[in-house]
Amino acid sequence: SLQMALEDALTKVVSVRADLKKAWTDLNGAKEALAEEEQRAEKAQLAFADEREKPMKAHAEELQYVRMELQKEKAQCVKEREKILEAEQSHATAIKDLKRAHATELNDIGE
Repeated sequence: SLQMALEDALTKVVSVRADLKKAWTDLNGAKEALAEEEQRAEKAQLAFADEREKPMKAHAEELQYVRMELQKEKAQCVKEREKILEAEQSHATAIKDLKRAHATELNDIGE
């Protein structure tokens, strides 16, 4: 009777031990699955962040292009303004020369 009780207890211990091994294996499997899921979630999060930044990067590149074009336009305007100022100066000088020549002619006629 004691023998049967010991054998019964041993059978239960072996059974519980097998259940624990199975539970341990299931736990490790769940841990691995969780780690894989976390990696997928992290990749998805990075992809989402990248997708979110794409329009901002494109907008920044577009702004940079527009700034460069504006700088070119500004430089062109500065050159044009310098040409206009030179032309105005030349025009003013020509008018002075013309007035001087006219005054000289009038003096010559008056003499």
